[in-house]
Amino acid sequence: MDGYDVVTRGYVSRVTNHSWVTLTISWHLLFLFTVPPLLGVLGRYGMEPGGTSCTIDYWHGNFRNYNKFILGVTMFAYLIPISLMILMLVKTFRQIRRRKVEL
Repeated sequence: MDGYDVVTRGYVSRVTNHSWVTLTISWHLLFLFTVPPLLGVLGRYGMEPGGTSCTIDYWHGNFRNYNKFILGVTMFAYLIPISLMILMLVKTFRQIRRRKVEL
């Protein structure tokens, strides 16, 4: 996001405020997707089959809630961020091309 802002809007001294907003949104999303399995609301955590770390428990529990949780994680932690990154990258390339033509 910072590279996109610098290329499209130029360097602005509002970086500190922008950084705090981005950090706050990130932490809220983190809690949104880590707390429900800890409380057993949407799935639950269990050991991985290899026994090396924790993961969402695929084999036990309520599969209906598990599917909702995985869909939410896929949308909010993968598809939406990837889409925003691609959109910002395309806009950045267009802005660079436009400035190159002006020179």
